[in-house]
Amino acid sequence: MPGQTPDSRVERAERGEGGGTARDALHGLHVLPGQTGQAPDSRVERAEREVCIERLQRLASAVGQIAYGVHEHFGVGLLEKVYENALAHRLEKAGFQVERQKPLAVFDIDGFCAGEYFCDLIVNGELIVELKAVRTLAPEHLAQTLNYLKITSLPVGLLVNFGSYKFERRTVVSR
Repeated sequence: MPGQTPDSRVERAERGEGGGTARDALHGLHVLPGQTGQAPDSRVERAEREVCIERLQRLASAVGQIAYGVHEHFGVGLLEKVYENALAHRLEKAGFQVERQKPLAVFDIDGFCAGEYFCDLIVNGELIVELKAVRTLAPEHLAQTLNYLKITSLPVGLLVNFGSYKFERRTVVSR
């Protein structure tokens, strides 16, 4: 909408106002080109990274709201795969690009592939979404999400637990 800032469009889309989806409002999100996962060197790079992180946090918020709807509809007690399928379906229906069970290779210092993990969801090619169906989130779940961020060099992830009666989600930022 002309004359509106991206922030106001995102906020309106997240509230379900003003036509369009949260995906439409967030179409400009991207990971900084050449991001290596290392600390930025200059003030400009740090400022650009912070802007990128803020945008990704808004994306994580929009995805989290959709995940909350899945939690409300299905409740607790189902397998993680059921929640994953439902969330991916709703995200795609909302216009997001979703990759499921994306393989993430882990390399040793000499380039040897030491193993492979599978990330539950990657939204728009820039947000890791790790799903759980457990009684409560544990430090190991946070560590797993942080490792996925390190492996992919993405700065922001979302950790969601469908197994608790109280909906749990954490936005995880790799510094």
